[in-house]
Amino acid sequence: MKRCFYYLISIVLLLAVSCSPEKGKSEQSVDAVSNSADTVAKDTANAVSEVQPEVLTAEGTAVGGAMNSIMIEDASGEMLDFEYSQLSRDSIDAWEEGSKVKICYTRGADGDVVQSVRVVR
Repeated sequence: MKRCFYYLISIVLLLAVSCSPEKGKSEQSVDAVSNSADTVAKDTANAVSEVQPEVLTAEGTAVGGAMNSIMIEDASGEMLDFEYSQLSRDSIDAWEEGSKVKICYTRGADGDVVQSVRVVR
């Protein structure tokens, strides 16, 4: 009889623990952690985008330039002028007037910063 009584009390305690309102609180805390993780991910993405500016491209026909600059005419007829004095030689294809080129650049506080000058073949 004592064993049955102990089993009955054990079952009642297990049911009480499993049905307690603490479970709802743990689900809320999981949601809070999930929401804070999403917030951290968004903040990190915003910080990265602030550090690494968007890379823009311009395509057109080379119409002139000098040793460290190029002027192109894009498809709409607009003339674009780029200087790339800080660019390494492996980021620049040899171009001449009439070459179709693609220029990758970013906008900086002091103007456009060219990342590469490539001839489109």
